[in-house]
Amino acid sequence: MKQRMSKSRHTEESALSSPHDIEAPCASSESAKPTASEDEDEDENDCSASSTKSRQSLSHHVFTIVILMLGAAASAAFMSVGIVSSNQEDKEQFHHEAEELCHSVESAIAEYEVMGLWAHQACFRSAKRGPLDLMQTDIAAYLGMCSREEWHNLYVHLASRSEFKFQAVQFLPKIYHFERAELERQSRDYFVNEIQHELNYTGITHPIRGPDGLTIKPRENSSFYWPVHYVEPLVSNEVAVELDGYADAERATRIDRITSTFQPSLSKGIRLVQETDPHAKGLILRHPGVAESILKPVEATFISQIVLRVPDLLNRATDGIVVDKSVYLYDSTESDADPDPLGAVRVQVIDNDTIRDNLPPVAFSEIPRPRSSKMVVEDIEVADRHWICAIVSPPKQDSGTILFIALGGAIIMLATILLAVWFQTHMTRVAKISELRSQAEEEKAASAQRQVIKEREMNEFLSHEVRNPLASSISALSFVTATVNDSSECHIPNNETRSTVQEDLRVMSASLQFINELLRNMLDIHRSASHMQIVLSPTDILHDILEPVASILFMRGASSAVQVQVECPKDLVCEADRMRLKQIVLNLSSNAAKFVQKGYIRLVARTVNGSVEISVEDSGPGIPESKRHQLFQKFQQSLDELNQGTGIGLAVCKNLSDLMGAEICLDDAFDSGVEGCLGTRFVIRLNQPAISVEGTLRTNQATQESQERSPLVESSVVFSSSPEPASMSLPVSLSVLFVDDDTVLRRMFTRALKRVCPGWDVSDASNGETALRLTETRDYDVIFMDQYMASIEKQLLGTETVRALRSRGVKSVICGLSANDMEQQFKEAGADAFLFKPFPCEKEALSVELTRVLKTRGMLC
Repeated sequence: MKQRMSKSRHTEESALSSPHDIEAPCASSESAKPTASEDEDEDENDCSASSTKSRQSLSHHVFTIVILMLGAAASAAFMSVGIVSSNQEDKEQFHHEAEELCHSVESAIAEYEVMGLWAHQACFRSAKRGPLDLMQTDIAAYLGMCSREEWHNLYVHLASRSEFKFQAVQFLPKIYHFERAELERQSRDYFVNEIQHELNYTGITHPIRGPDGLTIKPRENSSFYWPVHYVEPLVSNEVAVELDGYADAERATRIDRITSTFQPSLSKGIRLVQETDPHAKGLILRHPGVAESILKPVEATFISQIVLRVPDLLNRATDGIVVDKSVYLYDSTESDADPDPLGAVRVQVIDNDTIRDNLPPVAFSEIPRPRSSKMVVEDIEVADRHWICAIVSPPKQDSGTILFIALGGAIIMLATILLAVWFQTHMTRVAKISELRSQAEEEKAASAQRQVIKEREMNEFLSHEVRNPLASSISALSFVTATVNDSSECHIPNNETRSTVQEDLRVMSASLQFINELLRNMLDIHRSASHMQIVLSPTDILHDILEPVASILFMRGASSAVQVQVECPKDLVCEADRMRLKQIVLNLSSNAAKFVQKGYIRLVARTVNGSVEISVEDSGPGIPESKRHQLFQKFQQSLDELNQGTGIGLAVCKNLSDLMGAEICLDDAFDSGVEGCLGTRFVIRLNQPAISVEGTLRTNQATQESQERSPLVESSVVFSSSPEPASMSLPVSLSVLFVDDDTVLRRMFTRALKRVCPGWDVSDASNGETALRLTETRDYDVIFMDQYMASIEKQLLGTETVRALRSRGVKSVICGLSANDMEQQFKEAGADAFLFKPFPCEKEALSVELTRVLKTRGMLC
């Protein structure tokens, strides 16, 4: 396209500059003498030239005047735009400062919530009552809360923090009626005998507001109470001692809600008893603490209360203001009533000194707003209430802008034009340099990021597509080899049994050979986006592709309830890259095997419209329609979340298909025919016709011989640590949970563990969510946790699962598993040990690793 456009421009330029488009002046070859008429013509020509010069001079003057006028207009426009921009900037800056100020109010309440939570948890000891005989001696210990001395020390610590100003900090336990008498007796002894405070203690009380003010009366009998048992400071807060917060219906409803939801609650604006400011209101922030169990929450039995003044809250929120403002707070929780004024403050900054004046309450609709002032209104959420925060600026002072515009208009027009030209040239040059620098930095960063992504994708591909089948094959080969080599264990009575053993070894050998081929071509896959070399050769679809994949799939641990089926005509041959095509089919089949619980995995090859087509069908749960557009995208950190394991495997399948000139897609209309299982069908259209078997036999045989000459294993298996003598005997009986999404690895681990410790009870889970559910009903001595695991829904990484287990109080020995070096990440999450995959299957090596894991928690003597 660019070439065509360049050619067109070149053609146009050539046409415009062509001599054929320009009239050449005609010169006469004849010489003539001048005549009188010709002299007259020359005079007329001179007059015409003079007239032309005059017109040009006039046009120059006009053009100069126009330039000067345009310069003056540009200068005036510049000044006007500057004023408008300044006003807009002032408006936006005020709006931003107002939003930050309202957010400061939210943050201040949030900090008081944290303070209430901290006070609650510092005094909380247990949600269960102690023995009844303890109630007679220490009611606080019986209820499961701190002592009065500890509560006082907590208050001293809170009061020492000058940024937190509050009127009182209180603690309310839930008291049943049969506990009331003993609570009141011990409280009376404390106030009379221990501190000898001049407090007329009357037990649990009930506040009653009447026309004469607040009246405190003894609380009538009830099934339970919520008295203010601890109050600090006691001075000026005596009226709150043992005040029942459950005495009236409104407070009872609020307490029921916060104790059942474990969410903090904020009262509406109230008049505090000890308040001296006639306009100031107070707030009570109640916090029920944190539920001990998320799965089985129970109602809270204690509540902490922070009593604070709205002026103190506003002072904390307006700390750091450098511009005069007025702040108004309103409670709009009750939607059927006008917003309730909570408080207002006017902040003035004079000579770097901040002066705050509390303003009298005013209705929201009557907020004073001087002329030329600005006002911003924000709705904020604090605890369980809705507030309105209104910020009003002072009247704007005249800054002489009009005079500035008048002076700008009087600037010499030529100087204005020169200044504008210089400014524009300078700014253009600066912007160009900045743009070039920015582009260079962006290109450098993008190049580095692309390189990092490529390296990460390579590592993820190795871990996701190679290491699990390699570990499975090595483990299976280890068991079979050990059995065959041990004459005491290997009894081969006849040729049929021997053939079976040899078939197992052949399948495992085929798996390792395939993976070795993958490793040899990994760099090609890394460059597959542009530089991959595809080698097409005659390929027998049945024997070269489908049957080897089916064998590997079966040996990976297919369930007895799942059939691996192959449907392909004999002698179906076409041109294809054998290695890439087998990799695509194996990836799709492996994804299906992860999630099919019953039914089948079917590998089908046929000829459709003259082209060979391969499909992988299964009776799994299917892929949600909303997520099908993400099938062929590469995963990043958290592996796949779809039902068919659509991680990097499908992305590689798509990439390899494109390189071979094939097409891969999902059949949206497919139905597996198995009840309750929608199923999935991936179709690979090779876009290659079937070819005659004649002439391809020799090529296939040569390729087969080449593959058979390749060694079985090219790299040695690396264990997590070097073998050392197992000087300590392993326990006879332990309960073990092995968490890994690979079915074969789970089976191989159980089988290897049974060889070393036959008395151990081994359970397994395919993902972190299942492990969390299992640990809720059973305690395990040891848990082995893989890092990357697929799941039908949102899945947890191994480190995330370990954190969740530790947060729930699981005390088991946890050992992390990964093919990558993630020991630090697992131990930071709470694991005790780490083991590299693949794990050793030999008795001695596995005993050493188990001994090392158990020694981390002292489980071996």
